[in-house]
Amino acid sequence: MEIDNELLLKSFVTETGEGLVQMEQALLELELHPDDVELVNTVFRVVHTFKGNAAIFDLKFAQEIAHALEDLLDRVRTYDLSFTPDIADVLLASIDVLRELTAAAAAGKASSPSKYKQLVQRVKAQSGTKRRKGKEHEKQNPRERLPQFQLHKKFLGRQRTGAHRRRRRARYEWMSRNSTGCSI
Repeated sequence: MEIDNELLLKSFVTETGEGLVQMEQALLELELHPDDVELVNTVFRVVHTFKGNAAIFDLKFAQEIAHALEDLLDRVRTYDLSFTPDIADVLLASIDVLRELTAAAAAGKASSPSKYKQLVQRVKAQSGTKRRKGKEHEKQNPRERLPQFQLHKKFLGRQRTGAHRRRRRARYEWMSRNSTGCSI
């Protein structure tokens, strides 16, 4: 069976575009309702999906940015950080950068690392500030908090990552065989 990389790339670009539109809408809504956990989860899912898809095409800068965004969003959704306008600005700026990376991948062009490293630094800077402390954090209903799983490093080893990539590759292969112009 031959894999149509052109169709896989087209599916990646389409799915990423749809996901980034969804992320942008959720972020704009999140600015109005900063405590809405479902909106944070929506943004997290888009970033997580993008990171996995970028791994298929070995887009290192895209993976690095998505990983930093995941860390930041995880801290927001587990109530370690409050959603602030500064975080919203960084996340909205990341949408533009992820669009640029996707367009560069579609065109087969290499990406300039300096611009992307700057964004990663901004994301990491936001991730390390403004912890919720004191009474505000204690008032939080524990049932509203998302479960925090402590996974052993051995469990998250190469075999698991390889299997994840194989499943994603299989999904794209299935999409290329059954292409109807829509994405999953």
